[in-house]
Amino acid sequence: MVEVSPDYPALFIKDVGMRLNGVSATGTGLVSAGEQVTDGPTVDLNNNILANLDVSRQDNLALDQLEDHTDWTVDNGVDPVYPMVKKIWVTKDIQVNAGTDGSASLSGFVQSFSQVPEPTTMAMMGLGSLTLFVCRRRAKRN
Repeated sequence: MVEVSPDYPALFIKDVGMRLNGVSATGTGLVSAGEQVTDGPTVDLNNNILANLDVSRQDNLALDQLEDHTDWTVDNGVDPVYPMVKKIWVTKDIQVNAGTDGSASLSGFVQSFSQVPEPTTMAMMGLGSLTLFVCRRRAKRN
């Protein structure tokens, strides 16, 4: 489980990403990773799947990294809206398999999450900036 720190109650998680570093596979080798991100410990009527990420490599090329990212922003046609998600559960499935005639390697795995302020906090910041601008403009006139 990943959770926004209680020290920052106005923040919400807006996206998730994963990156595999030092990936290579030859012959029948395979490197793959998948993850499911939910807003509760199990998927049921009360919890939703927020994201499914998947990356894999099976060929004769070495590749520095594989990555996948998703943002669960809701597009309302005006401004992006972020569901107010404070906790997420991440279930991973990572495979590094040489197969019957190959090789596979994976050096590292990076998980990332972004946080955004809740809409009310953003509105208050905008209103404060506007107030400072108006006050400064009036002071210049006098």
